[in-house]
Amino acid sequence: MGGVRLGGASVLLAGVALAVLSLGSDGCSSSSAAPDAGILEHRDVEVAEEAGDEAGEDAPVDATRHPDGGDAGHLYDGTTGQPCTSDAQCRTAAGINDCSTDAYSDAIYPTPVCLMPGSCSVPDDGQIHYCDGPDEASSPGICYPVSSLPSGEGVCFPKCTFGLHGGPPAGCQGKDACVLFGWTTTTGIGVCLGGCTQDSDCPDAQKCATNVALCEESPSPPTLVLGATCASTTSSCDCIYNSVSDVGFCSQVCIVGGSGCPAGWVCDGSEPTKAFSQATVGLEGNCFPACSLEGGAPEGGAADAGMCPLDSTCQSLNVAGADCQP
Repeated sequence: MGGVRLGGASVLLAGVALAVLSLGSDGCSSSSAAPDAGILEHRDVEVAEEAGDEAGEDAPVDATRHPDGGDAGHLYDGTTGQPCTSDAQCRTAAGINDCSTDAYSDAIYPTPVCLMPGSCSVPDDGQIHYCDGPDEASSPGICYPVSSLPSGEGVCFPKCTFGLHGGPPAGCQGKDACVLFGWTTTTGIGVCLGGCTQDSDCPDAQKCATNVALCEESPSPPTLVLGATCASTTSSCDCIYNSVSDVGFCSQVCIVGGSGCPAGWVCDGSEPTKAFSQATVGLEGNCFPACSLEGGAPEGGAADAGMCPLDSTCQSLNVAGADCQP
């Protein structure tokens, strides 16, 4: 984990963001929702791939399109994250944004919101980059780098913010959830992604893939149990893995302060004690086996007959408390 400068403030990027941005060699990643930041790379890749499928691989590139969602005159719709029922509600100056119910074949968000189509510009410089507006904190989107896209490109997700000392996140609509991306010296910064917990949360009669909290037409339930060994290429569960060893264990998405994790597991929003004093209730996180720093035995009996899953260790780096980290 490391620090960078952003707008004159010291900014720390969460462990998963570091791994994705190649800023560090340690930290966890995940194949669908983040272990260190609540964002799983797998979930973001699914969104990016769907966007490509909708546009068509051979679709021409508009040379006048500004890389962050406007045109050569720096026009933006600036509506990313706003509630919508149609594309028309999302289109203002640039006229390009779509409602999430139309943007992808899967609804993704339980509460439909405006999204910027295509990719956004995210230089590999270790800083947070914004989208659907100027590359500054006043813009409504965060450009999240996704490995399936070309270098320097990412997906524009709605922005959410929260305090460092507890309290709910702000910026996501309805039942949409906020997941940690980074923080300044005063504010947690996240992106809105998914958030459903049951089928009735999803629009257009779609179903909730509860292990990753995404609304999909035909979700595939995980075939591996929680705690099973997995890797970044595992598609049969929500895998949280170490970005160096590429080994981890199956998990599932949860909401901090709510239900979602079985007995013996804790919902960790990946808020480090070096920056946060209390867990952010309502933040989306992942389930980790709870443990004791004395020997690594989980409290309440979790995976692997009372020990941390393979290639994970008991750590107490986040405000969620001691849990097994890959």
